[in-house]
Amino acid sequence: MNDSVIAIIKTLLSKGIAFCAYRFPGAEAIRLAVLPDNLPHEPKNLFCFAPFTERSKVNEIVFNVVDPDYINATFEEQLAAMPVQNLTFRDLPEASTKEAYFKQFEKIFKQLHEGKLRKVILSRVIITNKTENFDVVDFFQVIHTAYPTACVHLMYHPDAGMWMGATPELLINKRDEQLSIMAVAGTQPFREDQVYTWREKEQEEHALVGRHIEQVAQNFRCQLDAQKGPYTVAAGRVVHLRTDYVYRIDETIAIQALVSQLHPTPAIAGLPVDASLDIIYSTEPYDREYYCGYLGETDNHTFAQFFVNLRCMHVGKNSIAVFVGGGLTVDSEVEEEWLETEQKSKTLIDKIKIAEVI
Repeated sequence: MNDSVIAIIKTLLSKGIAFCAYRFPGAEAIRLAVLPDNLPHEPKNLFCFAPFTERSKVNEIVFNVVDPDYINATFEEQLAAMPVQNLTFRDLPEASTKEAYFKQFEKIFKQLHEGKLRKVILSRVIITNKTENFDVVDFFQVIHTAYPTACVHLMYHPDAGMWMGATPELLINKRDEQLSIMAVAGTQPFREDQVYTWREKEQEEHALVGRHIEQVAQNFRCQLDAQKGPYTVAAGRVVHLRTDYVYRIDETIAIQALVSQLHPTPAIAGLPVDASLDIIYSTEPYDREYYCGYLGETDNHTFAQFFVNLRCMHVGKNSIAVFVGGGLTVDSEVEEEWLETEQKSKTLIDKIKIAEVI
């Protein structure tokens, strides 16, 4: 099955056809979504690739999910017969210097100390050059194997360029009347002995995200069925605090209405959310675009499985922009936050080096 998907991905790229290939956490099978004109059957489920916020200069991209029964040689032959369109590579943002990051930190830190904000996520961009040996399909297969508990993806669209990533964070998983949501916040480096002590700063950062989720659930009159956490989970070279929520929800509630209140969460924006977004857009010198957006499948009625687009990168013609960020509070220290982003970036950067030698 996956060999057939990989062959089709290579054909799609050779033809410059928009698509998204992805693998959900805990699954083995790679799934595929394409635009309506290229779908080999009647439309069923949708795959959404949404930007950070509505302020982003890029738009949400909606694909149609390809039924696994159609992932075969016949579909590949149909795609191979289509005319070639050149791949479109969009301009990447400039790399974030340490000096610039420190200045941005100080601007946000001042407002945190004045009590105007409780938490703000400050991100940065790391640029790495592509070698002649780098192949996006090889890289996708590397992260597919390396991160079995993450949602991994490879997306191309001429209006958006090429994006790849491996995210550990569930936004929502809705199945009829059951709704699962994950709070992930608080970070420290991975330890070989796996013994961790969480400071008050990190526990409070995590609690802010949990309270946001609980408030949204209350707004929709969800009934809590189960709660697990906070507990420690690994994500590449770092670990996070995580809490899982399972609610019962009115089946008639619109999925997009729920998502619009939940996203962006304090884990990717800050708290209060709107004020945090204001300072993010006035401080960061680039548009996050799809970084900190969300991606996943839905039928817009009974089910949705969306993940926050963390640990992701924008692939340019000659280089790659890796996006990373961290939550700032009144207890944050700038050097520590900088080093945290360095650790987070290795989730993808270390695997780029592996893909380049395949």
